[in-house]
Amino acid sequence: YRYFVVRLASGKKKMSQKIASIMAVKIAPKELLFLDYIQSASQVKHNSNVPKVKGAGELGILGLIKLAKGSLLKRLCLSSTNDTFYNKLGFEFNYEHIKSVSSAVTHSLPKRKYNSFIEKTEKKYNIQ
Repeated sequence: YRYFVVRLASGKKKMSQKIASIMAVKIAPKELLFLDYIQSASQVKHNSNVPKVKGAGELGILGLIKLAKGSLLKRLCLSSTNDTFYNKLGFEFNYEHIKSVSSAVTHSLPKRKYNSFIEKTEKKYNIQ
């Protein structure tokens, strides 16, 4: 596994108050990046120390897509029942068995969609 964190760049808050999203991924060499786990601040808002951030999961996925693109991986995959969220992001629904990373891949974003996702998301969040 490789772990990634989306954190706020805000001033003097404790690190635990800056974390907006946590992700765990597996990489199948020269093939795919598999998002095995994602937890975003909006899903854990019962904890008062967690920042109130909208879009942390989507921004985390943006970072993963940039990693996949830079590593020349063919697609970003994940398993989820949150079909509408991933469909809105441009992921395609499929069901397949990939022995090296997961017993079931339900959503994937192929390499051909990386640039459009990056451009759309950077524009949405005003990333320069």
